[in-house]
Amino acid sequence: MPATFVVAGTRARPPVITVPAGIPVELTVASGDGRSHRAQLLVAGAPELVVAAGGRASERIAAPPANRYVLLVDGQAAGALVV
Repeated sequence: MPATFVVAGTRARPPVITVPAGIPVELTVASGDGRSHRAQLLVAGAPELVVAAGGRASERIAAPPANRYVLLVDGQAAGALVV
């Protein structure tokens, strides 16, 4: 299930993405402000993503359990994934 956040500064668009439980999530974080960013979804097994200036980075997350997971961008809460 795709989940794409576009970040500008320390804000993510959309601020919340909801996906069904029990299936893998393809997390993508894209730079919407032309700057590089570090992003991490606070779920077990999710690595920090390094997003190049104007670029994007993706990671597949194996079926996270139902919960609300914060997306950190440059160390600050910027969005959430709700499973």
